[in-house]
Amino acid sequence: MKRKKLASPMMVTAETLIAIPISASAFRKPVKRGKCVICGEQVAPFSDENLCWVCRRLKISAWKEAENQPSMQE
Repeated sequence: MKRKKLASPMMVTAETLIAIPISASAFRKPVKRGKCVICGEQVAPFSDENLCWVCRRLKISAWKEAENQPSMQE
């Protein structure tokens, strides 16, 4: 009498593939980024203002400097 072969844990079946959720983003085409509105370089992927990473960093630095400067009334 022969033993039945057990399914190996690495075996992929149709049921397991159906059970795996697939997000819609897996099938999207990559988003083509535009040009920076200041210098014309490629826009940073995390920028909402259409700025490259250098111009975005300079903008943030300028905001910090403006906050740290005492106002004229003081």
